[in-house]
Amino acid sequence: MAENITKSNSDTSITKLNVAIIGANNIKDTRNAFAESIAINSFEAMQQNGIHPDVILVFDNGHRHLNTLPSEDLNCPTIEFNCKYDLEILNSTIRKIQKARELGFEISDYVDFHKHGISLDEIENHINFLKQGFSKKVLHRAATIGDGISQLDATKIAAYASKFEKQADLISCEKFVPASGAASRMFGFLAKFLSEFNPDTDCIETYIKTNKAEDLSVFILNIHRFPFYDEVEKLLTKNHIDYESWELPKKQYHFVAVMLDKNFLSFSYKPKGVVPFHKYDNKACTPVEEHIKEAFDYAVSKNQAQLHFTVTEEHQVIFEEIINTTSINKNQKLVVNYSYQQKSTDTIALDDQYKPFRNANKTLHLRPSGHGALINNLNKLESDIILTTFRVTTALRWRFTRKHLPVYYLIYSREFSIF
Repeated sequence: MAENITKSNSDTSITKLNVAIIGANNIKDTRNAFAESIAINSFEAMQQNGIHPDVILVFDNGHRHLNTLPSEDLNCPTIEFNCKYDLEILNSTIRKIQKARELGFEISDYVDFHKHGISLDEIENHINFLKQGFSKKVLHRAATIGDGISQLDATKIAAYASKFEKQADLISCEKFVPASGAASRMFGFLAKFLSEFNPDTDCIETYIKTNKAEDLSVFILNIHRFPFYDEVEKLLTKNHIDYESWELPKKQYHFVAVMLDKNFLSFSYKPKGVVPFHKYDNKACTPVEEHIKEAFDYAVSKNQAQLHFTVTEEHQVIFEEIINTTSINKNQKLVVNYSYQQKSTDTIALDDQYKPFRNANKTLHLRPSGHGALINNLNKLESDIILTTFRVTTALRWRFTRKHLPVYYLIYSREFSIF
């Protein structure tokens, strides 16, 4: 007798769906319980019958068996569950796969959503926001000193600073730095220049004028002032024996190429936090190093500065290398922790026809959301006071720890601080 599984309301235009199960004991063929477009059976039974599954669902007991199967047998989307075979999970997963197909997605797309922890409802919301835009907020008026902004006089500033410093050793203090953002947008105008400009035939002045490339003009005029200038020049002379004889446009073009190319400095593929931003005497300095200096200025408790970076997994090693080579006072201690932006906060991208944008290998292009997605990372920190730097200072907020003690998010900016 077939198991009692809710019938699918799939669109008749959708092709048949063969669902294979690994890790379920005595799974019965349930094709009669579904619409004719869906068939469910054990993976072994489908193999014996010469049926190629469209998707494989692997439950707790099947993970070991999954690892023994040849890769050619698994040449289809696979979803793994860390639980025993459950009829409700099976029901729910099949309904979601069918809904994804009705929305125009492939089964492999749904598997990507599942791995990221993104629901189909969220994907629909993302698409609607991208199509329709976000509602605008109409501001009543700008906040000014005395009207929304309180300005502390020198006496109060000194008093609050003194109070904070006296109590610093009684609390835990931590600096929170969102550092997972890539530098791709920052160097976007340079990437455009590389793709459009021919250094052997084109004139940079003409290119700037024709394309109204003001950013490129400013970049070239100040090229010697960038902290990474010497490093780029060394790479150019090392890799091109005749570099000094090149015409200026060719030198400038290849300067940009060395900056962005993955085989060289790869700036456009790295987080902004590891790109040299400042220069002191003859030493280039990254934002990571600047954050370490700042942490020792105002985030010290018991002679220990504590930093928390949100990073991408593949770039954490670069942060570690910079931190390990940054010199600090031998009498002070630096503690650095990391967390990753949750994949469940990623968002879909659309092309100019409002269709899901795909990578060269046809997979969906899912992009990390902005800093607002890091609120979950912030909420997991347990320090009494957490300081962070954003472009715009936001309101002071608090929550309770498991000990029911208030935890204050002290949001700091270079303009002013809120205590």
